[in-house]
Formats: sequence, structure tokens, C-alpha cells
Amino acid sequence: MGTRSYIGIRNNDKTITGIYCHWDGQVNHTGRILLEHYNTDVIVKELMKLGDLSSLQEKLNPNTNQPHNFQNQQENVCVSYWRDCGQKGTESRMFTNIEKYESQMNNSGVEFQYLFEHDDSFQFYPQRRANKSDKFQYLFENESGWRFRDGHTGVWKVLTVEDCV
Repeated sequence: MGTRSYIGIRNNDKTITGIYCHWDGQVNHTGRILLEHYNTDVIVKELMKLGDLSSLQEKLNPNTNQPHNFQNQQENVCVSYWRDCGQKGTESRMFTNIEKYESQMNNSGVEFQYLFEHDDSFQFYPQRRANKSDKFQYLFENESGWRFRDGHTGVWKVLTVEDCV
């Protein structure tokens, strides 16, 4: 069974573009890879173009001289349901605001939620929360890095290398 996650980017107009990722959504895998390899808005926007993922890996694109698909995956390369499996309906989704992004995730079985902000940061949110009253949103000014929302407390926070150990 996968540890499902959702990865998004906040756009200039405050909408959020997001994709689903099925495997290894926990901070010590997906969080670490996002921090180390997807740490600018340019590369995150490229990631969004892949649509939903089977797995997030260090490399966005495969070596074009070798096959890469769901059955024959290149090492450390993202596996996209659209690009690598030919599945339709797996494009990135647009959310009108952060509340819609959070609400969508609260009802989908996703366990971790990440959000890339324009200060070149990501937020992360494990979805397991005791109750909805625990939800708080913290604003991070002048901080860079990925952000996450802790499912046990419902708090958005900056994702750091220490979180990924």
C-alpha cells in the first residue's frame, strides 16, 4: 500500500496547481527529494506538467536513449501516470485557494501534503489529524525551503533537512 501525497505550487494569482503522488509520500522520501531536487519554481512547474505520479524521484526526465515506462523504469527517474503509463485524466489540478487545496486533500486519503511557495519554499502536511479544530495556518515571511502541514497538529511549517531524517 502506498503512502500517498499531494504536491502543489502556489501561483502568482494565489491559485494552486497540484499533483497526486502514490508511493513514498513521507517526509524522509518525498520531502527530502523536494528539498534537494525540486527547489525552484521553474523545476516545480516542470514537475506539475508531468501530472499525477506513481513515484517522485530525483530526476524529472528519463534518458531518451533508454526505455522508461511503468514496467521498465530508469533508476531515480519520476514515474508519471500520463507520460510513462499513458493514463488519461491524470493532469495537474487547479485549486482556487489554499482552503480548496486543503479541503480536497482532507477528503482524498492523502497522508502528506506539500506546497511550494514563491519564496522558493515548500510546505508539507501529513493528513492524519485528530480533529478539524486543530487546524492552524502559520505564515512564514522571509523564509525559504519547502513547507509542510503536520497532520497531528494541522500546522503549516517550513520543511527542513532535519524533518527528513
